[in-house]
Amino acid sequence: MKNGPVISNISLINKAFSELGSPLHYKLIVDYLRVNWDFGKGIIEAEAKKILNYALDAGFYYEEVKEQHFQRKQFSVANLDSLYDQLKYQKVPVKQNGKNPLYNLKDLYSDPRFTIMVTETNDTYILLSEWNLLNDLAIKLFIEEHLEKIPFFDALQRVKEHFQISDPNALFFPHFDSRFVVTKSGKVSLKSYDESQIVTYSIEITDFIREEVARRSPKILAYLKERYGEPLKIHELIKTVFQIEAHAPKFPAYYTAVKEHLDASSSVYFTNNGEHVTYLEEELASITDKVSLQGVTDTIIIDRQIQHIPLGTVAVEDSVAKIQTSGQRESRTSLTYTLRYYDRIQETLTAHYFRDWLSENELHIELLDGKESASLMFFFDEVHKVIFGTHLENLMSDYALIPGQKLHFQLTEEGTLTLKIGYVKDADLKEQERYIDIARLAEENKLSTKSLLQIVTESLIYHPSGLHVSEIVRLVKEESPYAESSITGLLSTQAFFEKIPGQLGFWRFNPAKWKKRNYDLLIQQTKVQPAAKEKFKHKPQQVKTMDERIEAVAKAARKKRTKLTNEMYQLMDKNAFIELAWNVYANNIYNYAKRYASNEIPMEDYFQQAYFALLKSYENYNPEYKGSFYNYFKLHLSNFFTRYKQNHKNLIRIPVHRLEVIEKADKESETQLLLEGSTVRLDKDLEIDYTTYKTNYLSFEELYCYENNFEDSEEDVSRGWITSYFSRPSEWEPQFCTDYRSPLFDVTEPDHASYQEMIYEEDYQLVDKDFFGGLLEFVDVKYKSIRPSDVLKNRFGMNPENCDNTLEQVGSKLGVTRERVRQIEVKALERARVYCKQAGYKAEHFDW
Repeated sequence: MKNGPVISNISLINKAFSELGSPLHYKLIVDYLRVNWDFGKGIIEAEAKKILNYALDAGFYYEEVKEQHFQRKQFSVANLDSLYDQLKYQKVPVKQNGKNPLYNLKDLYSDPRFTIMVTETNDTYILLSEWNLLNDLAIKLFIEEHLEKIPFFDALQRVKEHFQISDPNALFFPHFDSRFVVTKSGKVSLKSYDESQIVTYSIEITDFIREEVARRSPKILAYLKERYGEPLKIHELIKTVFQIEAHAPKFPAYYTAVKEHLDASSSVYFTNNGEHVTYLEEELASITDKVSLQGVTDTIIIDRQIQHIPLGTVAVEDSVAKIQTSGQRESRTSLTYTLRYYDRIQETLTAHYFRDWLSENELHIELLDGKESASLMFFFDEVHKVIFGTHLENLMSDYALIPGQKLHFQLTEEGTLTLKIGYVKDADLKEQERYIDIARLAEENKLSTKSLLQIVTESLIYHPSGLHVSEIVRLVKEESPYAESSITGLLSTQAFFEKIPGQLGFWRFNPAKWKKRNYDLLIQQTKVQPAAKEKFKHKPQQVKTMDERIEAVAKAARKKRTKLTNEMYQLMDKNAFIELAWNVYANNIYNYAKRYASNEIPMEDYFQQAYFALLKSYENYNPEYKGSFYNYFKLHLSNFFTRYKQNHKNLIRIPVHRLEVIEKADKESETQLLLEGSTVRLDKDLEIDYTTYKTNYLSFEELYCYENNFEDSEEDVSRGWITSYFSRPSEWEPQFCTDYRSPLFDVTEPDHASYQEMIYEEDYQLVDKDFFGGLLEFVDVKYKSIRPSDVLKNRFGMNPENCDNTLEQVGSKLGVTRERVRQIEVKALERARVYCKQAGYKAEHFDW
């Protein structure tokens, strides 16, 4: 505790789940503890595993959901909103009394919003998980500038300004830290100004952090070049490139990794005790000293500088003698080449080792494989200073060469250069060289637009130690919002992606199965050929209808199959998110619009109205409820379309609350008319609105003929026509003129009306009006989730629309697949036959 207050083990593990997601792989939690332990001081891997095992074995707060993957258990905890509001407003930790605690420790640990901090005197305080402490940085600043009796808020401001911290959740708590002295007037000093108090970090740097630093190396160097010759604070560099501020617990790991990586660069110098860095293009002597001091031979820099030395002068011999490595000789007869990571990915070799054997930029080699031999030809690229060629590519892929592989070259007395493939020695694989190679690969690959295959491949190439699926998804979505299912599905399609044995969910790049030419062909297949563009360049474009344009937008969304996440909703601004959501959900909106479209309201209107539903969904959505934005929008869209249909399907608008009553009355009147075949009369308070509702479907010409032309005709046919037209207007053309005038609501249904024949058969003599009701009740016996009667009603037109529905349409209404609808229908018809036989009907009566 001599280094100040610490976060409890359970709170730190909870932070891992809050920051990285859930469930988490065991290794990811261990790496998080290694880096973030004790505000970034770090802890070795063995100790991190021991701490995590204690928490997992207890089985109280965490559970294993699948092999090696864990999540927090769900508890019914007390409402701690008042505590959260208090901490949020006051920004002061709440002390937990040991004898009579204010809050249950189980509730605090189960709520991810809170963190438990323990001081040197074993006092327990409650903090918000989003807070980060500045105490260690304040210790450093107080000692360096010998600050005494500084007002609390001035001290907080000076720490933030010195380390360029803008995070509002970065807080300074000297009152709870025994290393500080706080007077009653609120002035802060240190108990001791001994420099040994400055925290010495036992930094634990994971492979992922080192590889991330190497991957971002081009951005680091670009930023340094912008500030050429100017000393730059390393923490400012890290904040700019990685968006990590100096108070973050993982900052020390990135700080150390960046220093180690830049230390290998010949153009970067450290000043002010290594806290500042300067970029300078060096002269030859400076490069020689730099290489010597760092203990690393940068062959690229050496090769570039040799080209600027005049040949045939004394300076050549002296300079070459200074920069030659100990293993180089002026004339080679043998060479053992260790294949580097960069060499294997690019399928090239560093050229300056082979200069003595080049002839007209060609290298002729005899490959010896046991008793067999083969002649190979490599080529020299003067621009990039590498050896390349088809034979070299085939050699690496056919023999499954990997980084660290030994290639033994020998020049025989006859002048033939032979090659033997040697063993792989892990000791010769230097980690620093691998990170330099990753940086070179990242520097050479600066495409602005990339396919999913390119992004996934690069992510795994830049992280040769392997990545968990969740990390791959996160890295891919930094480039483009691909759906998680598309990303995970792609991993099993390529041979150079392989699962890491013993680590479920981890994938890595396998150099042994890498062939760059095949990969380039895969990428080319996803691109539009320039020739195809030229072919149709001058073709006149036809003007598309609105329906065709909407269908094209929906088709494009269907091909992309991207997915929006809650994180994107929180990070993106409103306009950008709305535009992206509209393009992503266009296909779903198109399908919904077609489903609701009718003669009264076309599909285009619904499609345009969906944009307003999307805006409303964005304003009302709350990501804290853990539901996806798409499900929320889909529900909102369905309700919006329903209300829009009710408001606009009639020429004369009827209020929604009144329309619901009318539709219910209409359904009841039609049912009564079909079953009894008698006169139907409505309540007087509904008659006027019902007239407006029904006549809305008749054309003005037909209404004119109906009211004025034929007053005394005794034809009964028109009655069936009018009633049928009211019930199913989409199947009737408004071109006929009725020849009989009768009251609209005093209609006796004729026996020959076409729609009556759908459910009424004279041969059956169905005089019992309860027959169908009893049949449907009999069918529904022992139903589980979906009523079989609902399936029959929709399949055979016994629904408000009076129309038969396909299996697909019924499945969409009931939320199941078309196959499930077919199964329910078969069983329902079997039970219906049983009911009909019990009612006295014969089997020959059934045509279903």
